[in-house]
Amino acid sequence: MEKVYWITKQGQKLDIDDMSEAHVKNILKMILRTSRTAQVKAREDFYNPKSIERKLLEEGIMEEQWDREEELGLY
Repeated sequence: MEKVYWITKQGQKLDIDDMSEAHVKNILKMILRTSRTAQVKAREDFYNPKSIERKLLEEGIMEEQWDREEELGLY
């Protein structure tokens, strides 16, 4: 089986097989906590009108809509 490593925030590479059970449990808890935090943030961003507008602007969709509205004399 391929070796699996954990890279610490200091950049140290640790073989997961060599870690204590407590260390692996703490890593798993951190991954779950981080995942939940990211999901909540994504959900908040999804329902935030400013976030939606920013995403549309990034994709160029909003600008296309503004151009169409200008052509039609809507603003």
